[in-house]
Amino acid sequence: MRILVIGGTGIVGTGIVNLLKEKHEVISVGHTRGDFQVDVKDEESIKELFEKVGEIDGIISTVGDGEMAPVLELKQKDFQFALETKLYGNVNIYKAAKKYLKENSFIIFTSGIVRSVGMPNTATLAVACSSVDALVRTLALEESDLRINAVSPAYVKETMELFGLDSFNGISAHDTAKVYEYIIENEMHGEIVDVVSFLKMV
Repeated sequence: MRILVIGGTGIVGTGIVNLLKEKHEVISVGHTRGDFQVDVKDEESIKELFEKVGEIDGIISTVGDGEMAPVLELKQKDFQFALETKLYGNVNIYKAAKKYLKENSFIIFTSGIVRSVGMPNTATLAVACSSVDALVRTLALEESDLRINAVSPAYVKETMELFGLDSFNGISAHDTAKVYEYIIENEMHGEIVDVVSFLKMV
């Protein structure tokens, strides 16, 4: 399959690209690096990306970022940025990709552990990740020829190490990528797959 990984130069995205390229043609897209570059906050940039890439069998999006701070210190623009990159960006990816996706194709979005596990200083990300879950559930009802799912990663080992945190309970980007691979290989639709729960079952 020909698979586009948007956010493919980040830690989780790189893990996905490295795993999937063993079996598939994988195109890595980043903000400043990768096979192609895109600004997910810009609809025109996303449209130009798909014009360059052409037909594909599926998309994985790991995009999204947000300011980490107590709610009292956050400004409206901080929430706006998180929604622009995590929600609006993914909506625009979906809309622009429709005419380039082949029959029986898929899109896998990425939410995150803070959607369901409360953590201090993560309000912007919690709101944005929850919105991705809602988007998936809605699109699953609207789509009959396109499989829509999301993965909810846990604490990623490499990210924790990058920030100098104890990564003992972290899950590697490679193991996180296995969840995306599983969704691709199975007829799932409208699911938000929690990485921790999934790895306990396999």
